[in-house]
Amino acid sequence: MPAAVPVIDGKKPCSRCREVLPVEVFRYSLRKTTGKYTYSSACKPCENSAVQTRRDADREGYNAYHRARWAKVSEEEKSRKRSASSRWYASDKGKAYKRGWYWENLESQRVYQRVWSAEKRATGYKYEFPSGQRKCSDCDVLKEETQFPSRSSSVCKLCNRARVREWRTENPERSRSAAKSWRDRNPDQMRVQRRRRRSRKAGAQGQHSADDIKRLVHRFHGLCAYCGVEPFNDIEHVVPLSRGGSDYIGNLLPACRTCNSKKHKKLLIEWKAEVYNR
Repeated sequence: MPAAVPVIDGKKPCSRCREVLPVEVFRYSLRKTTGKYTYSSACKPCENSAVQTRRDADREGYNAYHRARWAKVSEEEKSRKRSASSRWYASDKGKAYKRGWYWENLESQRVYQRVWSAEKRATGYKYEFPSGQRKCSDCDVLKEETQFPSRSSSVCKLCNRARVREWRTENPERSRSAAKSWRDRNPDQMRVQRRRRRSRKAGAQGQHSADDIKRLVHRFHGLCAYCGVEPFNDIEHVVPLSRGGSDYIGNLLPACRTCNSKKHKKLLIEWKAEVYNR
């Protein structure tokens, strides 16, 4: 057995490329023959290149060898390995690796998808689920497409919410930072959400979007719909929520702070009568 090459100033030579490299690019693992942790003789790029060469030379044999090894692994060990792999791919390092691999192999992936689609069409392959339904990859239940966040999503809304809650629990600081950043970037949407929350608490019907509010404000040229002089500060419910008003865009008007405070919870006819009787 060749003697281990000593590490000098955090560097050692690679046995394949013969370059002196930092120890970070060498694999550090337990050696079964000595029972000690040592650095590999070849650097990681050289080892990966050698593995890729062997794999390309005999891909069928390589796959058969690893399938046979995997078949000998116990179910408990398989579950542990899958969980560890999922956690790594969900980490920042794993996500960066997947993005890098995708862009490096973009053309080969497109070719693979075209070949796969052509083979499936030639064999008369049909989608296994009924039209308008999909199976959630998390809960493994067949559901309507309306129960998925988007057409490309493989996880239903319920499982997606559970994932989000789990991520927020595991990453509280990042969750708060991301939420604050979104609120700063979308002030109009935040106002809509606050009004929507108020309407839900009041049991009101209907809802509106940020685009509806933009069109409404543009219609009144950014001024108060009541006095027509002051710039608007709030979006006001013509029929108050506390008196059975809805949250539809037809029940909303831009109002300045003065008019909104004076009208308060009154109906429009009551407020006008109060103004005229003064």
